[in-house]
Amino acid sequence: WWKEKSAAEKAEKGKGKGPEVSGPGGSSSGSSSSSNPRSYMTTAKSFKPETNTTKGELVVDTGASNHMSNQRHWFSTFSDIVPIAIETSNNSVVYAIGIGSILFKPDRYPIIELTNVYYIPDLSCTLFSLSTLPEDVMFQVQKNMCSFIRNNEVEMVGNRESNCLFLLQGDVHFPIQTAFTSKSVVPVN
Repeated sequence: WWKEKSAAEKAEKGKGKGPEVSGPGGSSSGSSSSSNPRSYMTTAKSFKPETNTTKGELVVDTGASNHMSNQRHWFSTFSDIVPIAIETSNNSVVYAIGIGSILFKPDRYPIIELTNVYYIPDLSCTLFSLSTLPEDVMFQVQKNMCSFIRNNEVEMVGNRESNCLFLLQGDVHFPIQTAFTSKSVVPVN
């Protein structure tokens, strides 16, 4: 999603056909931006129709260190982790107990894969971390919306919900058969 689009991908976008997503057991062939190792999102590839879809909202967060979600069933890949304490903006502590990927299709834009998303059951919403954006993506705020711009092209927009809150709305794609399976516990540094 954030990687440079080839001429063929741009032509496909012009035809109204979005990128493809990975299905159960598949993986994205996209790659994170090499200029920013904390860029935890890629273009999703190889769509397989064996996915469920649900409406979802992501809260755009300037202070989150990672993308985070309380929706376990949204994860297309998942591994249990040794619990990690996360301090929230109101100084309470919640624990990340899993990590994985979420496939998200913003309204009117191509599907993206959010990677290294923490699963935090006690979180009140799903957070989209601005600190993980690649350096070549500009986050811009207008009166009632925010935009993610790359190479002078709007990649995604969010709507203002309150004075300081922006929401990304769209569809979450998740596997049918692997909805609640997990891999072995892995430590995360």
